[in-house]
Amino acid sequence: MRDFIDEHQAVTVLIDPRDTATITQQALLGHDRDGGRITVHPTPATHSLIALAHDLLTALGKRYGPDAEAKQVARAWRQVTAWVCAYRIAQIVVLRTHLLSRPALARLVQLTSETGAALCLVWHARPPADWREILPASTVLVLEDVERAVAQIRARRVLRAEPQAQPLYCPSLQADPEQVHRAVEQPLPALPVSDITRFRADAYRQLGPEDFAAADTLYRYGMDAACAFLTAHPDYHARPTPARADVDADLTTSRAQGGDSPIVYYPFSWRDRIALINHLLAVVTASPSHRHTLAILRGVQAGFLRHGLLLTLPPNPATYTGAGFGPVPFTSEAAELIRLHLSNPVRAACLAASLFTTLPAASLGHVKVTDLSADTTQLAVHGFSRGRQWRPFIFPVPRPARDLLEAARFFWYATPLATEQPLLTEQPRIGVYELEHDAAQCNLDPSFARQRISWESIWPMRTRCLWVADPIHDNLHYSPGRQVGAHVPHA
Repeated sequence: MRDFIDEHQAVTVLIDPRDTATITQQALLGHDRDGGRITVHPTPATHSLIALAHDLLTALGKRYGPDAEAKQVARAWRQVTAWVCAYRIAQIVVLRTHLLSRPALARLVQLTSETGAALCLVWHARPPADWREILPASTVLVLEDVERAVAQIRARRVLRAEPQAQPLYCPSLQADPEQVHRAVEQPLPALPVSDITRFRADAYRQLGPEDFAAADTLYRYGMDAACAFLTAHPDYHARPTPARADVDADLTTSRAQGGDSPIVYYPFSWRDRIALINHLLAVVTASPSHRHTLAILRGVQAGFLRHGLLLTLPPNPATYTGAGFGPVPFTSEAAELIRLHLSNPVRAACLAASLFTTLPAASLGHVKVTDLSADTTQLAVHGFSRGRQWRPFIFPVPRPARDLLEAARFFWYATPLATEQPLLTEQPRIGVYELEHDAAQCNLDPSFARQRISWESIWPMRTRCLWVADPIHDNLHYSPGRQVGAHVPHA
């Protein structure tokens, strides 16, 4: 199931016949879900598989309710498997295993084979004469040393890849990644509603020094993102060379006398509209508020304009709907609430995707398991309008949402034809009432689920991009290949 499974996985048994408090304390102190280690303390006087599954979910930071779903044994263990895989858990330490039944021990061993996590059983009693009678399906390594057990945990830790830097060929303002991170975390006051020509100057006059510094950092980040996108796009380099037009000339297209090549006059449209929309989604998906999004987009407009492109946005930012302008911003805090309150990976992923895409439930219901990229950084969503399907739009998955969507994918991997399954629902379609219930359970505003949003109404679909002048902001055409910096996307 995972590419880092160790084929020679062993079950580690830590023998503690005297039931010393020190070993139990060290095991509990070693619990670190984000570091890839969890410690499970089974509920006393229970021997059922469902109780052990609930103990594992609790160790994974989940709360489960008294509903019927929480009482289904197979579903509960599928949820455990999905979250262990998504959180990259490298080792599971289980205390009081001498009190567990043989079916429970066998199910723990099966969990290791499904997820690749190392299993450390703390046995607070005298060891049996033959471990194969207790764990017949596993390779057993008996340890009496906590230090060696902890060393095995660290050796199996898996690291996630960082965002790749994109080359910049422009004399850039160079927004520092650390400054961008601080600016994203800092709340912003109301920003001026000026258009691109006056926004930065009005922000300087209207905001205090600290607030302007944060807004300007986001502005510079948007400009760098635009420069990196344009100079890497083939249409930017393959654009026609416009001719100088007389006052009475046709400003669309004409043909040269005696030739087949068109003479193109300003203005003319940017051709790859889908790539443009995907780029706009990429720079704002991780934005925590409408104000942060507006500062970034004004910087994107400035970057486009320096490259000779006029990017127009809908006139009134207060009326925007779509990514970056959702009624409930998707933040790290919102993601943590979802992790805590929703143990079902599919429903958790659906709620997260609804928040960071702000798309209608009908569109998200068509997302399949294969639409999530292998590294969980992108989610492809097909747009629909009047029954017509468009090319998929690529939504970058914010870093706090990646393990949520990955857990949903692992949940489906245990079923036949997993790649054909809808990623975000177990029903024929995503229900509005289900979204509202899950949002309320996570202490989030559930009203967003009832908003009627069409593909035509979201702000990226209402943008327009025209070539209006020659680029003045890149070194590619005057000093080919001269890189002057790098842009690091904010995850």
